[in-house]
Amino acid sequence: MEGLLSSLKFPLSYGHQEFKEHRPHTPHEAKLVIQSLHDLARALFGAREDDAVVASFLEKRGLSLLVEALLAKSTPEIIRAQAWQSLCLILLNVEEDVFQRLIIGRELDVLWSGEPDLRIEENRMNFVSCLKTVSMRINVETLPFLMTDSDIPILRVAMAYTAHEEALLRTQARNAMLTLFSKMKMGEEQLLRTALEMAKSRLPTPLCTLLWQNWANMAQAAKNRNAPALQKWAFREEDLWDHLAELIKLDITDVTQMVCGVIVGSLVWKLGSLTPTDVGVNHWSAPFVNSDDFDSEPMMAVPPPGAWNLSPKSHTESTASLSADQSSLEECASFTACGLGTAMKVAETFAIDMASSEHCAAMALRTLATYAGTLRHAGIACALMPLVELILLPFIPSGSIRAMADLDAGCITEDLLALTEHFVAGAMEDSKFVARNHEDGTPPTHEEEEAMKKNRVEYWQGMLHGAHSMVPGRDTVPNPFRAAILAKMGFSRDGILPAQLPLRANCNTFSFQSLLDDKTAATLAIMELERAYPDLLEHTKLLAHSAPVDPVDPVIEEPTQLPASETVPGTFAEAFAWFLKVGGNGCSFVSL
Repeated sequence: MEGLLSSLKFPLSYGHQEFKEHRPHTPHEAKLVIQSLHDLARALFGAREDDAVVASFLEKRGLSLLVEALLAKSTPEIIRAQAWQSLCLILLNVEEDVFQRLIIGRELDVLWSGEPDLRIEENRMNFVSCLKTVSMRINVETLPFLMTDSDIPILRVAMAYTAHEEALLRTQARNAMLTLFSKMKMGEEQLLRTALEMAKSRLPTPLCTLLWQNWANMAQAAKNRNAPALQKWAFREEDLWDHLAELIKLDITDVTQMVCGVIVGSLVWKLGSLTPTDVGVNHWSAPFVNSDDFDSEPMMAVPPPGAWNLSPKSHTESTASLSADQSSLEECASFTACGLGTAMKVAETFAIDMASSEHCAAMALRTLATYAGTLRHAGIACALMPLVELILLPFIPSGSIRAMADLDAGCITEDLLALTEHFVAGAMEDSKFVARNHEDGTPPTHEEEEAMKKNRVEYWQGMLHGAHSMVPGRDTVPNPFRAAILAKMGFSRDGILPAQLPLRANCNTFSFQSLLDDKTAATLAIMELERAYPDLLEHTKLLAHSAPVDPVDPVIEEPTQLPASETVPGTFAEAFAWFLKVGGNGCSFVSL
């Protein structure tokens, strides 16, 4: 080990001009260095039981030697590639106590804080792989050694890659970040607080931008009938919703507030397109807002990051779901307002193009279906409760309408914060219904998991029964979302007849029709919400009280034989399209 480190010290000292004559100048010399790097990793891995070999590596600071070579701009690429591979092998295979000693030595902090050359894909993969390995292997006691001067370099790097173009890098970085947060929950409070402040300033903007870019690209792909592009961006959108769901499942209040702020500022903002609107006009005003409930003071415009404060409005009825103590209200609103403000700022760059699209309502409902399906699969369906109340109950609080007006106007007010905190409460409620591992580490039984699911459904029933008991009055208004969704599905305001329930859709959220047809998109949204909560239609009073009607299937003629001038493939396409049409709700062959 000492011989290997001595032979590598000068050849890898690319940052020191005095050692320039020792650097490899010929292909043969470079091969010798590469072989020594390979032997270094093998020797350390093969001598896992030999304390003397490990002690020599630690004493001679072998890790610093590798890091120095990786950060030096003049390191030949073939040597750099082997240095990355050796570092990956060492971090992955050394014994647990040796790994923790490497972390305590803080040699890797130089790598996370530096600027390694990552222009080549293989180097990027190895870099993020090292980052993930450290995140997975580090224990709670060693976590404080990751922090340097109110900064956590490894977490900062992981956050930077969470919205990367390459899917594998993006996934590994997200896993590393989620793992670090999970461990920090069990560690020192100051470390977690530093990590949360970093998340507040670094996560919302790339996540919101990625979300809106996906929506814009999907709309363009649907417009151009480009099926491969549509599928690509739809998968990316679903992948991002999965990540946001994983952030919620961390069960960290500040993170959940930030994520819900992003959801309200993005998804709920899009759902505003369901109601009638004139371009450039705030469509949430007049009919629904009781002007007597407002003070004369103006609403606050979206502030810059780091300056989140509440609106000077003194109206307090709409903030009943928040803490009564004003100081605690401002504290809990910090992360919420950060997510909201960032989402609204990012939306400004896309709003004009999205609002001018004739299919913006269908795209909003399709996004709702994707979001609902993601939360259902993630096992946090309670997070859907506030959204169900907002869009499906017959009457909703007037504060929710004022919040939508504030959101449409780009203002962060107490009403909007209260609506977002309601989303936070629903998301945090799921933590009560998760079957956790036992004290001895054994996973919960199937019976325990089913009992928790039953408790969640009972909670939903209680919440919806209490919510739909609202009647028209001074503090409630007819729900414009509900009427709009029923209209999109072709039903009257009275509700949906069970016999006419169009939930046999063959289309999915990857089809053109889900983006271009309002009825299909609305059907997909209701279908996903009902899958999450089977009694949804009954408890939201969406079922019309009318006599059952026998459904009459449309008469669809079989495809006839084409004229002789036509080609055989045309006959097959017509027959196949007819088969799909008979089997479902009329989705076109092209859309599937």
